[in-house]
Amino acid sequence: MSKKSNKSSGSVSSILLILLLVLMVITVIAFVVLKIKSAKKSDGTGANINSGIVAEIPKPVYEATIGDVKLMFESADNLGNSVKSNDRIYQNQKPITTTEKFIRVVVSAQNKGKVTLPQGSWKVGNIVDSEGREFVAIDNQLYFLLPNPNLCESAMKPAFDPVPCVKIYEVSKESTGLKVMVTATGSKESSLLDLDVK
Repeated sequence: MSKKSNKSSGSVSSILLILLLVLMVITVIAFVVLKIKSAKKSDGTGANINSGIVAEIPKPVYEATIGDVKLMFESADNLGNSVKSNDRIYQNQKPITTTEKFIRVVVSAQNKGKVTLPQGSWKVGNIVDSEGREFVAIDNQLYFLLPNPNLCESAMKPAFDPVPCVKIYEVSKESTGLKVMVTATGSKESSLLDLDVK
């Protein structure tokens, strides 16, 4: 009697062990299949292709048309933290320094309309960084670095060559993603042009 019960309990435990092993194998196979399926749906960056959401990096904006005025980014230079004129007239002037950095920006404007636009009909405004901080032009302090005449906001005849405007700004050395604000009168719009400067 005891031998039979030992045999039956041994066979039951063997069956349970086999069932447990089969269950573990099925779980592992299911896990591997799910992993393969999710890898096929992924585009390699971890984003799910079927979600319909694609993160697009915005392209830089170097020109904008506001009303009849087309405004174009021409150049931006990091002048460092100390500037001095090379002109003989200002040779005795001491260098002007900052704890931050000076940026020289050139933006051109062109009249795309059919009539002459008066003086002040367009404007190159403040620099804005990626944190939303604004920096005003300090042209009156660094006038010796500006062309003479400086054609900012000048009158423009239709379809003439673009007119350059040069501005100098004092900007935080921590600022990145710099853009300059441009506007035109007769329009409530303004635009931000990207500055290709470090």
